[in-house]
Amino acid sequence: METRLAKIICITLIVGAVLCRKLDFSNLRNEMKESETFEKFMETYVGKDSGIRFFTYQNVVDLLHNIDSQFTFTRVSSIGKTYEEREMLLLTIGENFQKFEEGDPKDNPPAILLTSAHHAREVVGVTMNLYVVLSLLYNSVHEDRETLALLENHTFYSLPLVNVDGYYLVSKEWEESNLFNYVRKNRRDSGGCDKNSLGVDLNRNYGFMWALDNVGSSSQKCQEDYRGASPFSEPETQAVRDFILASDHNVKIAINFHTFGNLFIIPFNYDDQWNTKMVEKPIYAMYENIRDEGNLPKEMQFGNGMQTIKYKANGDATDWMSTQNDMISISPELGTKSRTSDRFLPFMDFVKPIVQQNYPWINYTMHKLSAQIDVRVIKYEKEICMIENCTMEDKEFQKFFIQIQAQNLGFSPVQNVKVKVIVDKGIKVILPTDQEGKFSKSHELTYPSLASLESNVWKLIVEVPTNKWKDMNSGSVIGKNQQSFLTLESDRYPLLSSSEKNTRVLSVASIVAASGYHPEKIFDVSLLYYLFFGFIILVFVVSFAIYWFMKRKSNGRIDLEGRKHKELELGMYRANPVKNDDKSQSSSD
Repeated sequence: METRLAKIICITLIVGAVLCRKLDFSNLRNEMKESETFEKFMETYVGKDSGIRFFTYQNVVDLLHNIDSQFTFTRVSSIGKTYEEREMLLLTIGENFQKFEEGDPKDNPPAILLTSAHHAREVVGVTMNLYVVLSLLYNSVHEDRETLALLENHTFYSLPLVNVDGYYLVSKEWEESNLFNYVRKNRRDSGGCDKNSLGVDLNRNYGFMWALDNVGSSSQKCQEDYRGASPFSEPETQAVRDFILASDHNVKIAINFHTFGNLFIIPFNYDDQWNTKMVEKPIYAMYENIRDEGNLPKEMQFGNGMQTIKYKANGDATDWMSTQNDMISISPELGTKSRTSDRFLPFMDFVKPIVQQNYPWINYTMHKLSAQIDVRVIKYEKEICMIENCTMEDKEFQKFFIQIQAQNLGFSPVQNVKVKVIVDKGIKVILPTDQEGKFSKSHELTYPSLASLESNVWKLIVEVPTNKWKDMNSGSVIGKNQQSFLTLESDRYPLLSSSEKNTRVLSVASIVAASGYHPEKIFDVSLLYYLFFGFIILVFVVSFAIYWFMKRKSNGRIDLEGRKHKELELGMYRANPVKNDDKSQSSSD
């Protein structure tokens, strides 16, 4: 009877959350093999059919150890102990991480670090972290070429629990009493605070701009954003610091998962809403590229703390990490911008959408460990000759000056960069001979090598026969002709076994907008409309002016004749009026 009652209670606790269910990871690898898709595999662990709201502390520990035992290219280790002496477990993934660690640190390829639970109550961040880890393992099991290439050449580090002690408390109370504790800080007891307000905010305890002011962090021990007694005063932040500073890790990307919201937060969070300290850095181009090309969730806000969450933070992890090893660091606030789903403990129905909508940009960011080529047209203009200077060639061809840039927005250097220029038949592309790089007959630009963030610009001359240019632009409305004038194409990830291309299209509309008014557009349909309606308005205005003038003139003549007739009747009109200089007459009046 007691056993049956326990089962009933277990099953009916809060909105169907099966809290008593123990997750079994002992057959993880085989489950991945048998699942047709990653989403099908993850149904056991994320979503309404999983029966769980979040991975508890024990779930996380069990999962990491099972991964370590079932995959040959992984390792679980501890980077340090917490205030309450618990291990901070780190999962390392990569085919060659041991070789990298044993070799010359200068030769170590770029690595990525994923952290979560700086704040204990932000459990969805842990789910997101493990979701990314499991996707890497699943894709490796199914021999995805890009994933295998990434794992062969780079190392992935996952630290699911930074605030281990706080997360342990949250998990323990949830499992034992079905109560969710909203504790944020670690468990350091400095005296004078109750059990839920004691501790240090680990995300205000890092050494960059620590204690800059009492707005971005607090000096009051019981406040949620208490920064601690000194920079890196906590064993948890010390462990993270020492790991990143270790020369054999070469961490170039750090993503620190937080909840909740729908925010893509970048450094510097101590700065104002203009964030000029970051915007002026060359590496800002990588953040912009993720924003523009990484497929961020709909309406996800981008910027530093003031630009997104509307408050400052000093001494936080993302700001400090961004000052180390020329790396990029991101603190996404995961959510959907919904009052129903955005909370520290969302219902099971909402967990899956949150992780699914954020995974694409995280995956895109991970690919920045390799070389990532971005190609675009950065300047274009049309040559316009003056009538007296026009040659016969100018009349036969429309000439355009195009500048093309290829930039490596990844962290790995790449050799032999190639950009293909695609134009219509009959269009001539000329590469001046005084530039570096080569231009083949197949319209392929090449460049010897690009280091991280390095770029090269090619200056091209494109000649289009005048008749063809008129055909391309015939009948178009200025700014709306999206016909391709020139297309650029390159391998987005030249060091990976990837077929993904980076393609940019320069439209006819863009060229028209840049070149301004030109003779072939004089018969543009839209221009005729403007001329016609302008003529009608002009005729109306002139007609009204003539009518008003003639009417006023006519009224003036009638008034004058009427006045004279009236004066005659009254004997006031004189046939011989007195002259103005007749003083005698004037004086007798």
